[in-house]
Amino acid sequence: MSENWEDEAEEAFHHCQVKVLMVGDSGVGKTSLLLRYAQDEFNESYITTIGIDFKTKFLDVGEKRVKLQIWDTAGQERFRTITTSYFRGAQGILLCYDVGDRTSFNSIGTWLEQINSHADEQVVVIIVGTKCEMEHEVTEEQAKALASQHGYTHLECSAREDINVVPVFEAIASEIVQQWKLGDDSEEEEEDADTGLNVGRTDNAEPKKKCC
Repeated sequence: MSENWEDEAEEAFHHCQVKVLMVGDSGVGKTSLLLRYAQDEFNESYITTIGIDFKTKFLDVGEKRVKLQIWDTAGQERFRTITTSYFRGAQGILLCYDVGDRTSFNSIGTWLEQINSHADEQVVVIIVGTKCEMEHEVTEEQAKALASQHGYTHLECSAREDINVVPVFEAIASEIVQQWKLGDDSEEEEEDADTGLNVGRTDNAEPKKKCC
């Protein structure tokens, strides 16, 4: 038995599991971002993702212990049919572009079409500008304006310099958990309206079968 079995058991406990998909053009730094977050590593060598890969990370969102299952997808056109099959069931999507590559930013519209066509209606999307330590071809103001137009959050980060990496994943986990909480509140209000009764949960009440 591992000497760290108590730590491993504590980490394995979680209130809910969240599937987060990372999408964006090839070369924008999705894999580097994931490795920096999951393993605190950065590799100077560029390795193209073939198909799909994923890593798991635990984090606390308020009083909730969340297990993040983060899927890193290939950005090349020939892998798009594989990627789109993974949209279903994702609670969150990190849509990545390279701040120094205008083409990858212009592709956001195409990726949003894919999300609208294949992802769940309530999926949480955050638009992420990678490699923020580099010279910008796309200003932060331009990216924020686009994100705001679609009602999404925008963040910039750097896997190389470890800038804002953790906040990106914390932000999407927080938005997902908050959405679930709002969904619970909405369902309880509908029940109140239908019955005319106060159905506030008691200590002995059976909890709703929600992930969070």
